[in-house]
Amino acid sequence: MIRAWRCDRSLDPGADGAYGVNRRGAGGAKGEPNAHMAWLARNKPYDRTRILAAAAKARKRRRYQKSLELYQRVLEVEPENPDLLRRVAPLLAKTKQPTQAWDAYRRAAELATAPDQSAMAHANLGSLELLQGRLDEAIDQFALALADNPRDATSLFNWASALAMQERIEPRPTVREALRDEAVRRLDAALALHPRYAKAHLLLGTILLRSGDHEIARARLETAATIDPGSAEARRARELLQEVSFASR
Repeated sequence: MIRAWRCDRSLDPGADGAYGVNRRGAGGAKGEPNAHMAWLARNKPYDRTRILAAAAKARKRRRYQKSLELYQRVLEVEPENPDLLRRVAPLLAKTKQPTQAWDAYRRAAELATAPDQSAMAHANLGSLELLQGRLDEAIDQFALALADNPRDATSLFNWASALAMQERIEPRPTVREALRDEAVRRLDAALALHPRYAKAHLLLGTILLRSGDHEIARARLETAATIDPGSAEARRARELLQEVSFASR
């Protein structure tokens, strides 16, 4: 939305100096900015392309609050743009506004017009629920994401992560086993889509270790350790492999 130009005494030639320029000269006192130029800088016409480019640049530099403010300027003009809502939501989360982030993801899911947009929005909602520890709600969102995009390996992995968390706190043995089996199925499906998914190999190896299936667990952990040897997943896999070797002596 283009801002309306308003009358400002600083632009009145009859004010203290023509067009806000101090009578002491075009630059005012030494080191002072020109008031007219400063006013123009504050009141630039709305330029969507420029604002989005500046927002993306700020995001890349991890200036999350600045990036958020810029995206919100565009969102004021386009409040029902699901792509903008998806960009704003993680910035809200990073600036410690989880409720607003959740709402932005929810609105993006509601406004999505294509299956891939809907899948992404639900996957993001699920990830946010997972971070907040709301495991049932996270699973519901991952299921919706996969209904729109069955080949989303990340949502399969995240669904399995939520199931693994539930399994660890479930007191009933039969329910624990059912949760573990379902998590394994989700991870197998993720790895069928993405065989070099190190996180999935690591989580699967960890779950199998807890179930006592050490041989298959070892194979998964060895794969996780070799896909990207310098990664955090590889380091954790090597630690678990050492524990398995020590326990089997």
